[in-house]
Amino acid sequence: MAERLPIDTDVLIDYLRGRAEAVSYLEGLAGQLLISAMSVAELHAGVREGEEREGWITSSPHSK
Repeated sequence: MAERLPIDTDVLIDYLRGRAEAVSYLEGLAGQLLISAMSVAELHAGVREGEEREGWITSSPHSK
């Protein structure tokens, strides 16, 4: 069974903003990545206005 790896909200934010270190780190992991409900709520609450918010809303599984 693959290792389960919980991912911190800060790492997710950096990944979603395209920061090279976070992208490289997450894409280099071998295992099942876990995102908590709290992290999802923090991401939703903290998303910036404008283009970032529009991207978050259109990519959300709940927007379909």
